[in-house]
Amino acid sequence: MNTQFGPIDEEEFGGLLGRYEDMLNRKESYFFDVEDFESIINYYLDNDMLSRANQALRFALQIYPSHVSLKIKQAQLFSAENKEDKALNILSQAEQLEPGNSEIFLTKGAIYSKLNRNEASIAEFMKSLSDEDVQEEAFSSIALEYEKLGEYGQAIDYLKKSLALDYDNESVLTELAFCYEMAQKHSDAIGFYKAYLDERPFSTIGWFNLGLAYSALDQQEEAIEAYDFALAIDEEHASSIFNRANSLANLGRFQEAIESYRDSAKYEPGDYLTYFYMGECFEKLGDYANALENYRKSLELDSFSSDTWLGIGVCLAEMERPSEALPYVEKAIELEPNTGDNWFVMGDLQMRLNRFDKAVEAYNRVIFLEKENADAWLERAAAYLELENTQEAIASLQEALIHIPAHAVLHFRLAGILALSGDVPTALAEFEKGLQINARLFHETYVYDAGLVENEAFLDLLDQYAGDDFTDEQ
Repeated sequence: MNTQFGPIDEEEFGGLLGRYEDMLNRKESYFFDVEDFESIINYYLDNDMLSRANQALRFALQIYPSHVSLKIKQAQLFSAENKEDKALNILSQAEQLEPGNSEIFLTKGAIYSKLNRNEASIAEFMKSLSDEDVQEEAFSSIALEYEKLGEYGQAIDYLKKSLALDYDNESVLTELAFCYEMAQKHSDAIGFYKAYLDERPFSTIGWFNLGLAYSALDQQEEAIEAYDFALAIDEEHASSIFNRANSLANLGRFQEAIESYRDSAKYEPGDYLTYFYMGECFEKLGDYANALENYRKSLELDSFSSDTWLGIGVCLAEMERPSEALPYVEKAIELEPNTGDNWFVMGDLQMRLNRFDKAVEAYNRVIFLEKENADAWLERAAAYLELENTQEAIASLQEALIHIPAHAVLHFRLAGILALSGDVPTALAEFEKGLQINARLFHETYVYDAGLVENEAFLDLLDQYAGDDFTDEQ
């Protein structure tokens, strides 16, 4: 709950607080009205100075023992000390004195929220809605409780009611964006923010949230346009700069994205993600030296990012430095042992280092985590072949097809290995299954046995399924 100083300004409050603390130091008695005490107690509560807040409350209650606003402060103090039962008991007493006091309902709602009694919290906030002065706060509070319950549609409705009372409330606009995203109502979000921007065309947050909604639907060009409008209003809006860079990267416009990330770093130099994504863009451009530089900057800002350690490992591997890459990938696995990508890169490194048994172990881990990761099954089969264990390679792909039966490349690669082992009839059967799924990928069979191209039955199947594609290949 909001516990700001009250209607007095900061300078005036400084004088009030000084006068109160002077009274304590001199051990004298000065006059303070109830609102003075409320402001002093609020200050101590906001700064976690609970013993001083309690002391001020005791002074206040000696002078104004039955004042409801002080009982509310007493309840807030009990809640801050995790004594919620006492707080609720005090509020019940206060409610008997002033049954329609909206501050009592708001405070009870906040305490029930703290106890994760969300339905009870909503009921209390609802009671406060008869007081127009607190409706904006109450609507927002109700929305937050619905968020906690995962009822994002209801949350959106109440946030809109809150926004209607203060159309420029940026925190409510931001919360709405979050709820639309969680509810997966991205099209609704676009409609809402477009209508909002018709009324508030110079709202930076409005344009930014519109950009987020477009990004969520992978409408990156429209997202960039929205971010550009936000930046035309506020050229230093760091979130728009950063997300604009993300959209550019998603479009494959990596050089432009890099420039945008550089701009973002000027305003948020401590954000490790900016350097990570910049590194990722350089990596995709094949500029591994610059990718490494940015990944290392990212690592300086957050040494617990598994993706960053992995990125460094991938770059070193692409630079033909697999031995140097190994400890970085090991660190990525240490940080996130249940991430398939980490183990897949480890398998790739072990293949590059000719440690094929270790590669099999790594691919086994990927398969354990991601049964439908076709690349892991394919690479494990390749590792078995390097170990001259053709039967295990065959068994690996046959097992893969149990989990991913409609994967053409698995059938074609299995056909190639079967042909390599001398089992041409079974190879042809697998080859035909692959053709039935996607004939255009038939050349995947050549990875292991190009000799099949001379087999008459193979040629007949190609002519039947691939047709012109086969003719073009020849």
